[in-house]
Amino acid sequence: MNLPRNKEELYLFVFSKRNIHINYLIKILGNFHEAEEVLGDFYLNLISKKADKFDFSRAEKWEGWTYSCLYKSCLDYLKSKKEKQKRRECSSIHLEEFFSIQDEDELIKREEIKNLKRNLNQLEEPYQQMLIMYYYQNQSYREIANKLGIPIGTVKSRIYVAKKNLKEKIEV
Repeated sequence: MNLPRNKEELYLFVFSKRNIHINYLIKILGNFHEAEEVLGDFYLNLISKKADKFDFSRAEKWEGWTYSCLYKSCLDYLKSKKEKQKRRECSSIHLEEFFSIQDEDELIKREEIKNLKRNLNQLEEPYQQMLIMYYYQNQSYREIANKLGIPIGTVKSRIYVAKKNLKEKIEV
């Protein structure tokens, strides 16, 4: 088969190498079904997006381009798979924790901590950083100032403002 000169020829060219691509993906993923899934997604992306980016003046490099795209598709798939697994584990852990809590006060305390963390994450970066370093990492004003290269007065001021902002967020 000649080198592709347009999108249609590129599709035929790439699809004709399906078995080679499947074997390549199986070597990376170690699983035929996952390899098929990634290859299917790759073909869909090829048809909808990637073919528009292909430089037909450099068609002799199609194979490297294809393998590069396949490899990136594998990485995306593995990342997505890992994130799904984490979500499943987290949700099952939260359910186990919820049902294992006997003491209502402990449940209330956990909800308050979760609320505090959520509000802390909504603070602007310098204020959030100050509270974490001071309260969670138990660093002194001087240690924080030295690490960040700022005056102690600035550290004290930012911690004061951060506490004030956090208190306002919690009370709302």
